Amino acid sequence: MKAIFREHTQDQNEQKYVMEELSLPQELGPTELKIEVRACGITPYKPCNDILRKATDLQYPVGQEVAGIISQVGSEVSQYQPGDPVAALLPLDSSCSGCANYCIASVYDTVKLPIGVSFAVAAACIGDGVRAYTALHYQGRLTAGDTLMVLNGASNSSILLTQLAVKWGAKVLATSSSKEQRFYLEDSLSSSRLAAVLDVSEHDSGLVSSVMEETGGLGLDVIVDDGVRLFTSEEDMALVGEDWSMSLPHKHDLISCLGAGGRWVTSHHSLQLDPPDCRQLFLRGASVNFLFEHIWGVSAAQYGRLQHMMADLLDLVSNGDLKPHITRRVSMEEALQILPTLNHKQIGKTVMTL
Repeated sequence: MKAIFREHTQDQNEQKYVMEELSLPQELGPTELKIEVRACGITPYKPCNDILRKATDLQYPVGQEVAGIISQVGSEVSQYQPGDPVAALLPLDSSCSGCANYCIASVYDTVKLPIGVSFAVAAACIGDGVRAYTALHYQGRLTAGDTLMVLNGASNSSILLTQLAVKWGAKVLATSSSKEQRFYLEDSLSSSRLAAVLDVSEHDSGLVSSVMEETGGLGLDVIVDDGVRLFTSEEDMALVGEDWSMSLPHKHDLISCLGAGGRWVTSHHSLQLDPPDCRQLFLRGASVNFLFEHIWGVSAAQYGRLQHMMADLLDLVSNGDLKPHITRRVSMEEALQILPTLNHKQIGKTVMTL
């Protein structure tokens, strides 16, 4: 079988991917499943996802969002049979790549596909949907009537997050950092009752004033970001040698957008808060939560919650309440070529299909 891996490099900004020929073990663990992969969601690389890897690893599997057909089950598996269509969210420390002909998944990371949900759609929503569910329900504690701001609103995870929040009765504001993203949000998400699209393509775009205008000066109940800007100038960013986008909102602006008791859910794994930032959070009674959706696959005590979220998400997809936006369907060979070019500003989701 073939599988795609990312090679270890000293420079995190350099990404090298290879396709390997390999064989999976003939004997499965008692609670393992062998899945014939029919689709795999492809997500832009995040350095924080390597945190669970060993320092001696030279290659990292690619793709965690898998949908396919079970071809073999472990000795203690009773709820699945060969031939069952399933979706699985492979943990970050898995040795199997989702971008492959076959993969091995734990029964605790797997759910059955409802009738009418295709493999491509399941692969497009299972990982980003868990991210959205985690941000809104477990960390943002979103309730009906809350006002939510979603950053990078045209990404697939933000699209699902917006749809989920609207279904739960929230008012949603979304940001765009390009004309293409803005046009997509205004045209494609109008049916989702998106309250407003805020342009953050310029770092001095007046985000705070726009939010206060939309909320009547009360501020936001929940913010979910896809990265923030820690520094105020290109010179400051050059000091740390990282490629920060000037289109990202500044952390001070996000804190200033929060209302009383607001919750900021951030995916920035190295966020730094200065004393003035902490003072503003204190005066608002606000909190900061770190979004790492893969935590559910790391702790054995959380397997039940992970399966509940995945099953609930697929039911919502089956009912038409959630609709992932698939922009590209590619083969395994095409996936190998486009993986280094994927970035977090892309619209929608890229899915590998077999």
